[in-house]
Parts: sequence; structure tokens; C-alpha cells
Amino acid sequence: MAHTVPETIRSSATTGERLVFRTLKRYLPDDYIVYFEPNIHGRRPDFVIIGPDLGLIVLEVKDYTRSTLYQLNHDEWIITPANESQKKVKSPFLQARENMFKLTDVLKKDQNLIQHEGKYATTLKFPYGSGVIFTRLTQDDCIRHGLYQVIDPCLSLMRDEINPDDPQFSEEILIEKILNMFTVPYRLKQPLTGEEIDAIRYHLFPEVRISAEFKKVTPYQDQLLLSLHNIR
Repeated sequence: MAHTVPETIRSSATTGERLVFRTLKRYLPDDYIVYFEPNIHGRRPDFVIIGPDLGLIVLEVKDYTRSTLYQLNHDEWIITPANESQKKVKSPFLQARENMFKLTDVLKKDQNLIQHEGKYATTLKFPYGSGVIFTRLTQDDCIRHGLYQVIDPCLSLMRDEINPDDPQFSEEILIEKILNMFTVPYRLKQPLTGEEIDAIRYHLFPEVRISAEFKKVTPYQDQLLLSLHNIR
């Protein structure tokens, strides 16, 4: 069971967000950390996942139905929400990707988190990626309506892939798909250390910064993640 921040999801979250929260918490490994709607330098991605053998993944959640979707391309979508007029929105894949790059730009400022030699010098030492979860569309919907022409199956999860009550659900496929939502060509050669994960959390989640004093770290207690390099 993954560690989630916060521990429970807010009551005003959508049905789809609550489904994703429960599934990620229950089925991801114990050493994974799942953030729900963190405020990261003015950005609020729906979910951010950090794992020692994973790296960092940014996920957006959409409760779109087939009737919601009117016209789609790789940059903009025209949708018709229930009881609302038609409107143009940014592609959820583009939204997730922009949030991912915003996060990685922050992390690249830490010299301890980047590679200093080789083919990928100056890039982060761990892979990062993004994807979209469609909580009211199934894989069959995408096939029958040709949605996979615009919705990348490698960067998306459908309801039958995220809902444990669906007969098509597979824990192994869920984790495999998340592990492959990367936009960089390299993988981790060895798992991230506890210090590296703490550094990622420190840079992305300002609420952990309450003191410059050295304190012993207690696992997964944000208010005590202070024994990092160069904090003072």
C-alpha cells in the first residue's frame, strides 16, 4: 500500500478522483509516495507519484464521457460538459506534460539530482513522465470511437484499467503502464536513495520547510524532512 499525501482525499473530490486515489493507494508498492493535488510553485497537478524504482510521474484525471468529447486534436479539445455550453480546453496530455516540465525545471536546479557526465549530462538522474487517467472511458470506448488516434494508449489509463471492480482490471498491468509513462529515453540504473527522494519532496513541496535546523528524519513525515544537503 502506497503512502498518500494527504492520507485521505477531500470530500469535495470528484468520483473519478476518489477512485484513482483509492486504487493508487491500495495497489502501488509500499515505498511509493502519492500526492493528491499538491500546490507546486503555482501548479496543481491532480496526482504526483514518486517511487525509488520509478522516478516521478505526473497524472491528470478527467471524468469525460464519450458524449463530452466533441472535437479533439493533440493540442486542444472541444468538449461539451453536462448542462454547459461547448468550450475549448487544453489537451489533458499537454496539461500533464506542462506540469511535468514545470516540476523537473525546479528539480534540475539541485546539482545533486542531475547527471554530471555521459550522454545525458545535465538531465535529471531519474526518469520522469506524465499521463492521463480517463475514469469514465473504457478501452472498448476508445477502440469503437477511434479515440486512440488522439489518446495515446501508452500514456493513458482507462476506467477498466483503474477500477478494481472491473473484470478487466489487472494490478500488474496498472503498475506496468505507470512504469512506462516516460518521456525520457533512460531508466534508473539503481533505485533512488532515501536522501534523493527526500530532496525531491523538499524542492517540490514547500510545506515541508519549517526549519533550517538538522533533525533526524522520520519516514514519510513531511514536517521532519529536514536533514537534507544545503538546507541552511
